Amino acid sequence: MSTQLFRATALGGLVGAALLLTGAGTVHAQGRIANDRPTGFLVFPKVISDPVDAFNRGQTIDTVIQLTNTDDSGNPRAVHCFYVNATGVCLGGTNPSGGLHCRTNDDCSSNQCDTSTWSETDFFLQLTRDQPTGWVASEARNLDIVTMGVGSGTAFAVPTEDFFQGELKCVEVADVTSALPINRNDLKGEATIYTLSRDPNDPNDITNVDVRRYNAIGFPALGTPDAVQNDHTLCLGGNGIGGNVCAVAEYPACPEKLIVNHLFAGASPEDIDADPSVTLVPCTELLGTDDPTSVTVQMLVFNEFEQRFSLSTRVDCYRDIRLRDLSILYDVGTQGTVAGQTVFRGVPSGDIAQKGFGLLAVAEQGTSAGSTAYNVVYSASLENMADFVTTFGDSGPD
Repeated sequence: MSTQLFRATALGGLVGAALLLTGAGTVHAQGRIANDRPTGFLVFPKVISDPVDAFNRGQTIDTVIQLTNTDDSGNPRAVHCFYVNATGVCLGGTNPSGGLHCRTNDDCSSNQCDTSTWSETDFFLQLTRDQPTGWVASEARNLDIVTMGVGSGTAFAVPTEDFFQGELKCVEVADVTSALPINRNDLKGEATIYTLSRDPNDPNDITNVDVRRYNAIGFPALGTPDAVQNDHTLCLGGNGIGGNVCAVAEYPACPEKLIVNHLFAGASPEDIDADPSVTLVPCTELLGTDDPTSVTVQMLVFNEFEQRFSLSTRVDCYRDIRLRDLSILYDVGTQGTVAGQTVFRGVPSGDIAQKGFGLLAVAEQGTSAGSTAYNVVYSASLENMADFVTTFGDSGPD
């Protein structure tokens, strides 16, 4: 049996269960998030760039971002994007390539990796009628934006460090001067992550190429078409609290649960390299500040015998989780079945009217034949809850 056939068969058996968990409650009057149609606000949960092999793995990694304006009216569309940099920094030491960026303590000569900080870099671009555009995360690219009435300049901000991991958010705006969101749904996006394995004796000799792709998560604008919003706070859902900034939803609420179908690590003798991972990001994000959103995550793990196991973890701004490193529950020897399913749910804490606890994710499945990236299943929506994304240092709902 080929690895690809084995993978498809193992995961396919869980699709029905995922659909049952999703149920008819997925679609609400206030709309729903999507990855298969144009929307007004896009989230790319995982962008990774390592063009110099910072950790001496014999691999270089990069991400290609593709963004398309689907509007065929002939009018250009302005977009405001934000790179959220969640890369750690070595304290009192360096990584193997002599840089400061790190993922864990093991990456630093000082054995100290500070992952508590994060930063964002924003940039504008303008897309003409039916225009697709794309760029490589590690490479600079300039775009003249003089046609938007603000002169020319750099339209793509890029991570130029030796290593970058984080996310990308893009919202359709009325213009690049005010950067106020507009109630239009013209944007679609895709991200392609590729890993190049190299001969340790000859870095120019590429021995393997591993490519995986996912669609950006889209939130459609819900207000009066073409109306310009009056602030820089994007309300993902509405909490119904009179006088609150997010009393009324401007975009759909975040999902209540994220459902991921996957193989367990070491799924079979034919595929001992099966290695599932999930990248989680909070829905709420205070861009322009130094205040990362922290969410407690409850996880329910099911095997093919419908046995259930539970565990929990935390997400601070961004979390790329190799599931087998999180718990022995993701090992085939523990579960006794080839495939499984994990349900992720944010746990409310503190004043949930002030800061939401929704989550977004993209999943990846590694096998001996290569990797694949895929969008997860979203179950229901957080009722009467408001996650929010602020820009220009807005402090969010009062």
